[in-house]
Amino acid sequence: MCLYIDAALADAAEVACVLRQYVPGSIEVTFCDQGYDFDLVITPGTTPAELIGKADALP
Repeated sequence: MCLYIDAALADAAEVACVLRQYVPGSIEVTFCDQGYDFDLVITPGTTPAELIGKADALP
């Protein structure tokens, strides 16, 4: 599933985590930046802070 959000990282993470709540668990939802420098699978229950922490921890 792909949804492009042109926003600050914190705002995009918030929207992505809310979206994850409404998408069936059988559908993979990923989070990436506009350059596709990283992609993170968003598991059900992931918080925006956790998502940002994972993105910040990447090289």
